[in-house]
Amino acid sequence: SHIKTDEVRHYAKFRRLFNEHNDLERQGFFPVFRVIRERMLEIRGEDGYIAFKHAYLGRSKNPENLEAEWKTFRISLKSLVLEHYPFRMAVEMLLSPLPISSRIRKPIERLLTGSAKFAVSGLSRLDRISLS
Repeated sequence: SHIKTDEVRHYAKFRRLFNEHNDLERQGFFPVFRVIRERMLEIRGEDGYIAFKHAYLGRSKNPENLEAEWKTFRISLKSLVLEHYPFRMAVEMLLSPLPISSRIRKPIERLLTGSAKFAVSGLSRLDRISLS
């Protein structure tokens, strides 16, 4: 519960700062979309692995098992993520900086929420990916 509260607070701060800067810079859909896309790729590609690596190496005496343990860890997360991750809220937060009319926002949110759940349900297929 505390993590969710912190994330919502951080997001509110982000939105306030984003709105202040965007009022001055008047960025359109595509520049904002590109930045969001780049950040999503960073998160997917490195952040989780780096956090896992440091936690694992801090506790393990077998650093040579890191890659195998990372794959096992990612697969084990699938059911937890599908059950507990707030997909709809995450999609709403992701889309909120984009200038999209409210008429098409809801269908896009539903599509992306379903797509995100589908992508996570296929997470075990990603166990061949090595990030080292």
